[in-house]
Amino acid sequence: MTPHVLVLCTHNSARSVLAEGMLQHHAARLGLDVQAHSAGSAPGGRINPLALALAVLRSARMLQLLALPLATLDRAALQVALEAIGRS
Repeated sequence: MTPHVLVLCTHNSARSVLAEGMLQHHAARLGLDVQAHSAGSAPGGRINPLALALAVLRSARMLQLLALPLATLDRAALQVALEAIGRS
């Protein structure tokens, strides 16, 4: 069974999408069967351009390019949830 990992933050515009992309990238590189997801409790609707630039620079696969609300995910499929906390 493929483990599904959710990275959750408030806006789903930088930290969580970068973590999702890095997890997908490194899992694929190591041959691990992992499916990463990211979502926000109050998504802003777009990904921070600096986060996208960093992802391209680091070669992380950014499969999820939309800032998604948590309600759009199938929570029953998730095995692990991580919260990306930052300072305001």
